[in-house]
Amino acid sequence: DIVSQSESYPLELGGAAGRYGLQFQSGAGLSVQRLQWPLQLKFRSGGERIRPAGSAHHRSFKNLCQERGVLPWMRDCLPLLYSGDKLVAVGNLWLDHDTMAAEGEQGVIPLWLSSSPVSC
Repeated sequence: DIVSQSESYPLELGGAAGRYGLQFQSGAGLSVQRLQWPLQLKFRSGGERIRPAGSAHHRSFKNLCQERGVLPWMRDCLPLLYSGDKLVAVGNLWLDHDTMAAEGEQGVIPLWLSSSPVSC
């Protein structure tokens, strides 16, 4: 699925994956200026890495999920938001540190509404 800069309504992801949308807000979420539009929503294929906001290092998707207690079979329904080839958000659980909006900068907050118990 592709998410454009003008969309604010939730996209239906199907099954237990739920719905995904974007909320635009100044100084919060991901920097609109640093994102490559349109964004892409994907699901896990293996080997994904992200530097979570506030973290000094990149971490593997698998390791982050293990630390948060996300069960292996639930990980496949977590929506992954990409800007170009860069993973910038995992559901609404982790946002990329390098893409975060600064104070006063236009930002976008990923909103993930899941029908499954993956609300970690």
